[in-house]
Amino acid sequence: MNHRSRALSLRQHERPEAPRGYLREQTTSLASSFDRVYSVPVGDLSALRGFVCDSVVCVLGGSIGAFAFGLQNAGFRLHGARSEQGAGFRALGFAYQSGRPAIVITVGGAPAAALAQPLWCATVQNAPVIAITGEVETTIAGRGAVQDGTGLDGPAITDVLRPVTCRSKATHSPEDAWREILICVGLCLAGLGSAHISIPSDVQRQLFVGGGQ
Repeated sequence: MNHRSRALSLRQHERPEAPRGYLREQTTSLASSFDRVYSVPVGDLSALRGFVCDSVVCVLGGSIGAFAFGLQNAGFRLHGARSEQGAGFRALGFAYQSGRPAIVITVGGAPAAALAQPLWCATVQNAPVIAITGEVETTIAGRGAVQDGTGLDGPAITDVLRPVTCRSKATHSPEDAWREILICVGLCLAGLGSAHISIPSDVQRQLFVGGGQ
């Protein structure tokens, strides 16, 4: 399928999510990589540095602060960007330069919708970019916050980004969030393009800031 046909498929919302077992149908080396990625202990971001680019692009805000804290403590280098769209394209550049999945982190909700264009480009070019957006606190979801992308009182950010990624998931617990991170790293290693994960700020703190609430 050429790039034009794939782009049309994305516009028509026909691109299916890649199945979790996709990598096991690929080469032995890819399957081995998936096994090693998926065995990384919960919350151990430093162990992911062997699989992803250690330069992370960010547009920081309260709802993604704990994740940024965890990345910095794990030895990742954070690079600021002026906009979410610019951050996504800069991550695309890091993916090309390093040959590894590149991570971009931003706040969630309306600002994160600007990631659609760079993630679309990453997917149609099979470039490995992982977008991680911070969701509002679980206890205040659905109360009209601009950065609320849960879908309770506006569009869900996963519905916005799912058509332009191989996987876009909202998470609700530390274990769920970590599982999705590992799956998305594995899918990107398989050459499926971009992926997206939405993680509430309180879940991030449980993962990366000593279990704080």
